[in-house]
Amino acid sequence: MGAAERTACITGAGQSDIGRRLGREPLELTLDACLAAIEDAGLRVADIDGLSTYPGSLNTPPGFSGGGAYEVIDALRLNVGWYDSGLETSGQLGSVIKAVMAVAAGFCNHVLCFRSVWEGSAQ
Repeated sequence: MGAAERTACITGAGQSDIGRRLGREPLELTLDACLAAIEDAGLRVADIDGLSTYPGSLNTPPGFSGGGAYEVIDALRLNVGWYDSGLETSGQLGSVIKAVMAVAAGFCNHVLCFRSVWEGSAQ
């Protein structure tokens, strides 16, 4: 195990409702999962100072992404010193790997990582 892995840990997890045609906006589902993860970690929204997501905000293919970094930062009114999103990474774990590196580098202390998919409802 490298030095970066010894400075960071996953402290919470969250999930939104899952199903087809839930009748809810993708960003709303993303926020539900994010808030559940923050609560599970024993943190407050104000504690979050970093954000990492994969793949980020995309319009095509439909349903591949339900929200990007900017939308979540704005909706939760996060004050982040570091954030990252993008398709050019190693999939869903890429956001976690980048979060570990950001914590190890001292850019932030509590990074919210999320992946948002709504392909089952995207028609």
